[in-house]
Parts: sequence; C-alpha cells; structure tokens
Amino acid sequence: MFKQGLFASSLLAASISTAVAAPYGFFDARSIAMGNTSVATGSMSSAAFSNPALLVNNVSDDSFVISLGAGATVLDNGGVIDTIDNFQGVEDQLNIKINELNAAIAATDPNALTIADEVISLTNEQIAELNSLNGDSLLGKVTPGLMIGYTGDSFSLALSAQVNGIFSGGFDDTFNIPAITTGAQQLVTDVAAGSTVDSVIGNPTGNLRAIGALATEIGLSAATKLTIAGMNVAVGIKPKVVSAEAISYTASLENFDTGDIVDQTSEDLGSFTTMDAGITVDITESFRAGLLATNLISKTLTLSNGIDKVDFDTKLRAGAAYSNSFVTLAVDMDLTETSPIQFEDPTKMLAAGLELNAFNFMQLRFGYQDNIASGANSEALYSAGIGLWLLGVDLQIAAVGNADSVGAFIQTGVRF
Repeated sequence: MFKQGLFASSLLAASISTAVAAPYGFFDARSIAMGNTSVATGSMSSAAFSNPALLVNNVSDDSFVISLGAGATVLDNGGVIDTIDNFQGVEDQLNIKINELNAAIAATDPNALTIADEVISLTNEQIAELNSLNGDSLLGKVTPGLMIGYTGDSFSLALSAQVNGIFSGGFDDTFNIPAITTGAQQLVTDVAAGSTVDSVIGNPTGNLRAIGALATEIGLSAATKLTIAGMNVAVGIKPKVVSAEAISYTASLENFDTGDIVDQTSEDLGSFTTMDAGITVDITESFRAGLLATNLISKTLTLSNGIDKVDFDTKLRAGAAYSNSFVTLAVDMDLTETSPIQFEDPTKMLAAGLELNAFNFMQLRFGYQDNIASGANSEALYSAGIGLWLLGVDLQIAAVGNADSVGAFIQTGVRF
C-alpha cells in the first residue's frame, strides 16, 4: 500500500527528477552514523561534501581516494504514512457500506438502520484521521555521490558529483470536515427520498500536495594548510555547478498514489554556479574546530506555476571535535536557519556524535540530532553505524531514524 509505495517513489525520484531546497544534508555513512556531524570530523573520503578544508587533514599515508556512497531516508513528521493508510482503508470500507445501504433501502430491508449506523461510524473514523493531520508532513531524501581525490603534504584536490533528491508532501487548508448531526433513521429517510449519503452527512476529504526536486552538483574542491600562531589551519573551497529539476503534484487523500507522482513530467529549472568554503583549526593535537559556508552565491529557482520555489540559500555551520586513538567526540550546529521545504519545519540542526575506534580496523558510531529552529516540532533523530577497513578498502554502513522515520546509508571506497 501507500507505505511501500512512498519509499519506492523516494528512491525512484533519483532516476527521474525531483525538487530541492534542502537543509544541510546527509553526505556519507560515517557522518550520518555520528549524528550528521562532519564539519570538524569528516574524513578525506567525504571532505568534498562535508567541508573541503578537511581534504588536507589526512590521517593516513595514502595520497589518492575513490569513494562511492548512496542512501535514502523517509522522515515522517506525525505519522503521515500510517494516517493516509488508515484513511484509504476506511474509505474502501465506507464505499462498500454505502453500496450496501443503497441496496438495503431499495429492498426495504430492515437491516438498513444497522448499515446506516456503520456508515456514520466509518465517516467519523475518517474525520478523526483528518483531525490528526494537524501540521504533519512527509519528507523523502535520496543522496548518491562519488568523489575522486588527491591529497599531498600541503595541497589537495577532489572532483565530486552528487545528487540530492527530495520529496516533500503535506496538506493544504482545503480539508472538508463535516459536523455530523444526522442519525441513522434520518439518513435512511433522506436516502430513500433520493438524497445521496454524501449530501446528508458530508464527505470528509482533503488534498495532499507534493513537491519533489532533483539537484545535481559537480564540484572541484581545493584545500591547503598553513600554520598560524602554532596551530595548523586548513582552508578549502569548492566551486560547483548545480542543475535542478522539479515536479509539483496535488491529489485528494482518497485518490493519492505515489506511483502517480513518479509518472509526472519533470520541469527543468536550469543550472547555476556557486561555491562552498570551509576552514578547520587544530587548536591542540586532539581538538579541532571548523566552519563551513555552503552556496556562497545563493539562488532561488521558481517552477512555472509561479508558486513553488527551490531555494539554494547560503548556510553556515560550525563544528568541533575531540579525538585520540580510541575515541572521537563531535558536535555540529547550524548557525543559520533554513526555510522550510514546502510543508516541512524550518531547520536549524544541533548534532552530536561518538566514534569508538578498534585498532583502525573497525569503528562503532552513534549519533543524535535535533531541530532547534523556532517553531519546529519534528522529533529528534538517532543514528548508529559501523566502519570496516582492510587492505586499503573501507566499508561504511549507517542507519538513522526515530519512531516514524527511517534511513540507511552505505559507502565504500579505496585509498592508495
């Protein structure tokens, strides 16, 4: 049903088109497992996506890296998936009972009153489901990426390509929620006189609007490091070209099907050039601070309907990390608040992560992130993951979620 279809459509979005205005996103399995902290802890394998300054912070003797990763998340704020499943299930039962009621009335069947009671009861169930959808929303993300990088003693380069696919769905203010005052006897009488069930007790319904975006970026990162006041300072930039496509879709709750979204024709929003920049400072041998700015040249792309927009705003994020041979502790926080994606909350994330290292062969990771933006009511996300490293090949796996949301990421690469 809807639950399986949504996850599939979120994945299919990457192969067709989608629409984007994303907050600081999910980039690699290690960062995600550590609560999406990466400004001061990102590795050489993810630096082009998390903070280009980290390209020169190489902890191994390797000079080249090739990294490939992909993941998907479904963030369900308020249990939207279950609610729509329930609403459509009740709708199926209600249609059957309405047909039974019409047939019973036509045959003057004494069971018509009992059936009328069931029709009213099912309608009240639908009303309850609609009333539960107060500000709830749904967000799906797909993020595949590839990076090829070189790092030297004082200068590094990386070529990267990444796709950010986002699906956002929510409910507009067109809910039709009737107040039922008619009893079973009156319903039977009115239908027998020629009225329809909907005209007597009303038809609970609402519209779900979905917007999707696909933003593809190709960037060339460069980083160097120097010493200031006895501290190692790394600086990196990433000029990038971003192209975007989008779809917009509206349907009633009883007819909504994610397969219809996938079938929509996408709209090309064009491309533009912008830049990311980052810096890290090794305050001590174990303590590092970092700052990242993304989309230094901001851009807003508008769909042809003149309403839906895809924003690529400038965002600032700070991070700090403590690490030694056995443990890494990290904290990241957005310094700017991101406008909501369609029906989503505004975002300003606070994240914390922990990594336990076993002889540079295996790492266990745990993380937490929460939206601290004003007015946001989404639930915090928890994450965990594992990293394996053997003979120059690494494998990273991460999972993230809460009671209503779920995501998984996998990444592999080689260093030599």
